[in-house]
Amino acid sequence: MLTRKKRMALGALAGIGAALFALPYVLPWSALIPRLEAELGRQLHQPVKVRQLRVALLPVPKLSVHDVSVGQAPLLHIDRVTVRPRLLSLFSRTRVLNTLRLEGVRVNPGFFKQARFWIQEHQAATGGGADPPPSVQVERVVLSNVEIAFDRFTLKSLSGEILFASGRPVEVRGAQDTDRLQVIARPQAGQRWSLDVRGQNWTVPAGLPVVFDRLQGAAIVTTTAISAEHFRGNLYNGAVSGSLAMSWNRGWLVQGEWDVQQVDMRPLAALLKRDVAIDGTLTAHPLFTLRAQDPAALLDGMTLESDFSLRSGAIQKVDLVAAAKNPLSANATKGGKTEFEQLSGHVLADADGYEFTGLQVTSGALAATGDVTVARDQKLEGRIDAELKGTASLVSIPLELAGTVQNPALFPSRAAVVGAVAGSLFLPGIGTAVGIKVSRFAEKIFTRRKPTRKNQGAPAR
Repeated sequence: MLTRKKRMALGALAGIGAALFALPYVLPWSALIPRLEAELGRQLHQPVKVRQLRVALLPVPKLSVHDVSVGQAPLLHIDRVTVRPRLLSLFSRTRVLNTLRLEGVRVNPGFFKQARFWIQEHQAATGGGADPPPSVQVERVVLSNVEIAFDRFTLKSLSGEILFASGRPVEVRGAQDTDRLQVIARPQAGQRWSLDVRGQNWTVPAGLPVVFDRLQGAAIVTTTAISAEHFRGNLYNGAVSGSLAMSWNRGWLVQGEWDVQQVDMRPLAALLKRDVAIDGTLTAHPLFTLRAQDPAALLDGMTLESDFSLRSGAIQKVDLVAAAKNPLSANATKGGKTEFEQLSGHVLADADGYEFTGLQVTSGALAATGDVTVARDQKLEGRIDAELKGTASLVSIPLELAGTVQNPALFPSRAAVVGAVAGSLFLPGIGTAVGIKVSRFAEKIFTRRKPTRKNQGAPAR
């Protein structure tokens, strides 16, 4: 049975609890917002706006700041910032924040230029030496529902957690698309960080939405570069592995050397949502470089070079078999497709377009070789020599390629047409083949082959 004194004590405690619960709602916290905006603006050299400020003492003390904007654009917007301090540290010289939680973070393109300025300013203030003892230490930062916008794409569904010890970060965990991609970063000697990357059923968030069944790799990050010596991914019944390096000290530079094994190109063609000239199962060893002053323009400054081989595929809108059978027919090569057992060659791609050299096509009775150029405006130019094995008059037909990727045109060379017509007139029956052979022999003697475009920017191994 409770005595009178115990009842009085419980009543007092209940009153104190009620007061602590109600106190944050009756105090004029909004009056502190202008001072908070002014102090943050002074430190960040950007205008800061805060819509609402709330304080709660129960069940644990916390401070919530709502609708925070930094910059005019703004550069950065946060739906809510929640601060949970360690209560006893509020009475010490160094305040300790147990958790700093940022929810609904939107980072806009101009933020990165401003962040570089903040870093330079901090380095100048500390003289490049050790930081002074902080008045506030954070133990844990949690980020959720983060979006980072670039000029041409936006990274969405990002989350992260940063753990600190003695005021320094000791581990950073990041995730994208509900943990389908996970990154763990840990500090190393010499201002470097090691990255461990794991992905499963992850879609590339920028550019072509390629889906990796599995992805894993490791990298080293510095203040000006990131380098992955080896990574491996499984996609579309095949695999890709290799190295990748990116630096941003003076402009942006990306270099890589990959090994592609047995990747089915048909699902990739479906992602393009337009007619694709070639499909099949790809094996290649590309080396590439992307260079630009702005990261959004990296694809425009790409140079790629690779040997490649495609198996069990088809060349769309071109029928090489029909062209070899009826070289003088204007309708023989229109539409249709050329199915092949193997298509191999070498490709060079840069801002001017694509250049395919040393092409070899084999498919049953068909054998073809040639060189093809695809200009930046999708125009085609090239030469293909096609022959049908097992025919009564085996002959290689020299074909000229023109038109566009969407509407290619394939026709015999002028010399081949003249030779075929002359042969048919003078030697009916076998004269067409003989005339083509004679014209090809004359072409080899008197025609200078078009020089191959030299590669000026292919990446070094």
